[in-house]
Amino acid sequence: MKKLLALSMIVVLAAMSVWVSTQASAAGFVVASDNGDAVISVNDTVDSTAFMAGKTVRIDGTVKGDVFCAGETVLIKGTVEGDVICGASTVTIEGVVKGDVRVAGAAVVINGQVAGNVTAAGSDVSFGKSFTGGRDITAAGSTVLVAGTVTRDAFFGSEQLHIDGSIGRDVSASAGNMSVSEDAKVGGNVWYEAATKSETVSEKAVAGTVTFSQLDQDKQPTNDLTDYLVGILMLMALTVLVVLIAPRYVHIAALQPFRVVLLCFLLG
Repeated sequence: MKKLLALSMIVVLAAMSVWVSTQASAAGFVVASDNGDAVISVNDTVDSTAFMAGKTVRIDGTVKGDVFCAGETVLIKGTVEGDVICGASTVTIEGVVKGDVRVAGAAVVINGQVAGNVTAAGSDVSFGKSFTGGRDITAAGSTVLVAGTVTRDAFFGSEQLHIDGSIGRDVSASAGNMSVSEDAKVGGNVWYEAATKSETVSEKAVAGTVTFSQLDQDKQPTNDLTDYLVGILMLMALTVLVVLIAPRYVHIAALQPFRVVLLCFLLG
């Protein structure tokens, strides 16, 4: 926690230094509107990284870089050619993301196509039937549902975990209750720990082996993973909001030092 607070101060100070140095700037890639919403319309294209925050953050158009966003509602229906890193009460991705996705919210719904890895934390996390993940997914929440397609491995921490879709390789899970339906498909092995062995894990749906491990009754299946994911993603959201103290449009060159600090923190 102390390390997280220290990193928070570093990032906030970096953002504030950007604000001081960019008061006169009028061009750049922070998108905000007078009504408090941040919108990239269907015919709009942002040629660089987009920092967005508002009551509603909506992307219907194209972003050719990364997206950092925070708000009450985030909806991505367009195309993001880089990564998506967002925190909101509700996060919905229905479009195409060519990089990685790191999101946190009370409700997270991903129905679109993600070429990279997905990391999601929330009370309810759902990967819909139209979801396609090009690499691994990591999800933590009270309820996690996978109905779409995951190309590689899946890692879960959840009170209620339901797998109805397709996972290309292995599944590792810590869950209060877990189910793998007969309509699901797991190309590798399933390892899970729970308080009791699940009667709703269909071994017919698993190409490899199913291994159960008794969960320590004093251990919560989601707390550590959820706290870690939410902590990082909420710190990102705070940073985006601080950036919005700056003028509506922040110059790319002036934001570059801040962007390097933020990316180094997020990527490790």
